[in-house]
Amino acid sequence: MISRALLGVAEASIMTSCTTLIGDHYKGHVRDRYLAPQTVRATVSATAFFILGGALGSSDWRTPFWLYAVGLLLAPAMAACLPGRKPSTITENAPTVEALPFPLRRLAGICVVS
Repeated sequence: MISRALLGVAEASIMTSCTTLIGDHYKGHVRDRYLAPQTVRATVSATAFFILGGALGSSDWRTPFWLYAVGLLLAPAMAACLPGRKPSTITENAPTVEALPFPLRRLAGICVVS
């Protein structure tokens, strides 16, 4: 049970990192163009992996966990291909932008639908 909890924490960390990388590397409409498909792909792949995991689990209960080894193969390729983050252009003397109020009503609607 502890390993499943750690697996959940690792998956949540990966999803947060992906969203953060998109937010750091892109701005405006380009960011939106990458965030929307990322959300769709995450949902579709979760469903596909349930099915694939069930099929693999019919041979042995440990077999579905080998799917996580694919990430070990992809990590070096992603590290080599991802561009480095550009340094921030904000200086100490730059004017600050007022923070927008948190869209509580909009988020509440999304949470109810989810």
